[in-house]
Amino acid sequence: MNLEQSQIVISVLVWAIVGGAGVMLAVAGWIGKQLQSELKQIRTTLGTTNASLASIERDLRKDLIHLDRRVTRVEVHSGIRSYLDEGD
Repeated sequence: MNLEQSQIVISVLVWAIVGGAGVMLAVAGWIGKQLQSELKQIRTTLGTTNASLASIERDLRKDLIHLDRRVTRVEVHSGIRSYLDEGD
């Protein structure tokens, strides 16, 4: 192989390496874009789930307050009835 052929081979190899690196960068960019899209979707889903859980918690707290008031009324009513029964 003479000098001219060696230079051509080296030139082709350099272009192949540069082209391969370009393809690898393009693939890495595509993978990054896909990951970014998935993370955005997960973030949106988690935000929706968090809002739903907060709403459920709010509703449960309201229900608990109402139950507490009912129990207090029953206890007071039972106490009055017991007091009145004892007085007889």
